[in-house]
Amino acid sequence: MAFQDKFRAFQFGLPLGVLACELAGEKVLLLHGAPLELSDALPRWLMLHDEQVHNDSPACALRFDELGRVAVTWPVWGQFLDWMSEHIDNGNEGQGGSQGASGETGGASAFALHDGMVAGVPRCDLHGEEVLYLDAVPVEFRPALRHWLDAIAPAEARYGDSGRAALTWDGWETFISWVQDTLSEALHALETAYDAQHEN
Repeated sequence: MAFQDKFRAFQFGLPLGVLACELAGEKVLLLHGAPLELSDALPRWLMLHDEQVHNDSPACALRFDELGRVAVTWPVWGQFLDWMSEHIDNGNEGQGGSQGASGETGGASAFALHDGMVAGVPRCDLHGEEVLYLDAVPVEFRPALRHWLDAIAPAEARYGDSGRAALTWDGWETFISWVQDTLSEALHALETAYDAQHEN
């Protein structure tokens, strides 16, 4: 991993957050600014949506800054996050069922990828162990993470003196790896269907 990638990686606390930029008055996300662990899934997902990647389409979501760096419009970033949330939540169905999104992604939050996270994912100390409090997890991950903790990795759960729920930092890294695997599997299935449809 390149040194600069650590600043946009969940496993290092996402110190740069996820910041929106403005190009020609439009809110966008530069693809190189997406969280590292989503940087493979986002372009793969985009390529499955012809209307969003073809420059001659009125729905094209790609933008380019003065340096030629690729960006995606903020609403399309939101669509990707909605798709991601749905698939990681569905990825739990094989482990005892999905709990659903429970409406947590509504409203602005300092810990919402969809709103643009200025703050990173804070690594905290709890009784000498590095943890991440669940209320500091990006809201798009919370339903799937809660279910993943309950069904797959209950040993990673921790509780502060006031009962505040957390998971170990190692557990957070394992969960993010699981997210990457789940999205990769979902994208592979979509890409296979896409290829079959476009062969005919």
